[in-house]
Amino acid sequence: MTDGRSRYDVDQVRERTDLVALIGQHVTLKKRGGRHIGLCPFHQEKTPSFGVDEQKGFWHCFGCGKGGDAFTFLMQLERLSFPEAVERLAERAGIQPVETFEAPQRKEERDFLYEANAAAAAAFAVALRGNTGTVARQYLEARGITPDVAARFGLGYAPQRWDALESHLRKRGFSTEVLAKAGLILARSHGEGYIDRFRHRLMIPIYDRRGRVVAFGGRALSAEDNPKYLNTAETPIFHKSRTLYALHLAAETIGKRGRVIITEGYFDVIACHLAGFTEAVASLGTALGEEHVQILRRLAERVYLVYDADSAGINAALRSQALFRQAEVEVRIVCLPAGHDPDTLLRNEGAAVFERCLEESLAPVEFELQRLVQQHPARDAEGRLHLFRAAAKVLQPLSKLERAEYALRLIDRALGSRGDLTELQQALLGEVAALDRSAQRGSTRRPTEVAGANQAASTADAQLERELLTAVVQHPDFAVRAAAALTPEVFNHAGYRAIFEAICAQIAQGQAPDARRIVAEDELTAALIAALAVRDMLPLNQTALDGLLERLRDEYDRRQAQPQALDLTDRAAVEAFTAKLRERSQRFALRQYGTEE
Repeated sequence: MTDGRSRYDVDQVRERTDLVALIGQHVTLKKRGGRHIGLCPFHQEKTPSFGVDEQKGFWHCFGCGKGGDAFTFLMQLERLSFPEAVERLAERAGIQPVETFEAPQRKEERDFLYEANAAAAAAFAVALRGNTGTVARQYLEARGITPDVAARFGLGYAPQRWDALESHLRKRGFSTEVLAKAGLILARSHGEGYIDRFRHRLMIPIYDRRGRVVAFGGRALSAEDNPKYLNTAETPIFHKSRTLYALHLAAETIGKRGRVIITEGYFDVIACHLAGFTEAVASLGTALGEEHVQILRRLAERVYLVYDADSAGINAALRSQALFRQAEVEVRIVCLPAGHDPDTLLRNEGAAVFERCLEESLAPVEFELQRLVQQHPARDAEGRLHLFRAAAKVLQPLSKLERAEYALRLIDRALGSRGDLTELQQALLGEVAALDRSAQRGSTRRPTEVAGANQAASTADAQLERELLTAVVQHPDFAVRAAAALTPEVFNHAGYRAIFEAICAQIAQGQAPDARRIVAEDELTAALIAALAVRDMLPLNQTALDGLLERLRDEYDRRQAQPQALDLTDRAAVEAFTAKLRERSQRFALRQYGTEE
């Protein structure tokens, strides 16, 4: 994926983008006062609550809460990443990439690699239709894939010759250096020269979001050829950790349906698309990582993992569920009938059965607990103990409410009517609490406590923080004064704290504080900035603003002074807490007698 941040001057792109004209292409806007208003494109509404403040450079919907700048608008509307949005707006404004010593060379190299892959895909497609592609066509026919479908997915055939592709592309003007860097040819292990990487294989092109061929998957057509699937290695334009097969075909449907189906294989995806499930994609032999999650969270609210129940892929996906939870993406595990994968189920049983499997999918926690019940039969007290201890590790990262709910489900599934339900639930939750205590001894904060700290403050606290941060965003002079008087820790609201920290960083680097330059890829942060920027302008009353500073600092001291759970046997913790109280008392005294600067 092209990195718009490194190739373009983001500030220049922002300044050259007419926000009203950009949004006006998708929303009918009417001028009202200092703003343009219209119906929000991100949710259904009859009364306009969507506003664009051209002067401040932000848009915000008071109905659904979304907001941001030009980049954020394009990201949310067209499901783009931040670099893609920067590049799209730069092209729209006629802005050329930033010229550095290496940039033209890198761009030329990427262009050559794209061209080489496109030429290879065309050559493979021709070979599939020719005399040498008979075996490959028979294989596709056996899987119910017609020539039209093969053309739709760009399928092809790599001839059995050692140098068929190299010879063809060399005649087209491509150098061996480019072909090798694209992963299409390999240096001979003995002697000089190169050989084709793919030989006698059904070829499956892998595309990026813009529909450009970046790599290939080659499926063996004879039992002697190993491995069964051979994929292009990582190249300057292909990274498995940020690529999903068929995403260029599926992205539009994913956005419309709000869900994505992730399978393990190329032909699983093709079968899904043929059956009408055009929101299906596949990972490329790697676990779903953070970059995959970030791509998917911009497209869908729910992810269905349709993997073999015992596969390494689903185990890795379960390990990455914390990433999905953090990104607020719901994950469902789809359990297929024994002996089936998506391809065979759809071809043999049909779309209705597959849809029913999606409807009966399980949350990751429920899926893991179900597997534990199968692995640890609770026939006696010892078996029950093993089950509860294993289940406690699954339940520990959850909230108290989730723990209690899933504990009841586990007990009902494993024990039914045997034993007292409440007593068994408390026993299981006791095992979870034991893990909590162990984690507290090893670390000052558990993951669930960190998550809790990121929740919004109380209504009164949030109002005070919002008023002050609105003044910081709207009045650069006051922002400098606030940065000198406060630290980000005084903000209890995690989003406000992050925004203030970013503004403080601008000031520390000698820049003028400017909320427009806090380009947030996170949609929640972008919406918070926009909401602050487009609020009615606060009057520049120095006395009132200084009062906000004082109130917020006092509120922070009050929160810090509240009694907290303290392990009195921990001497270091007691001494640290005492030192904090002494420091707060000194600060209070200084302010009372007017000696603090």
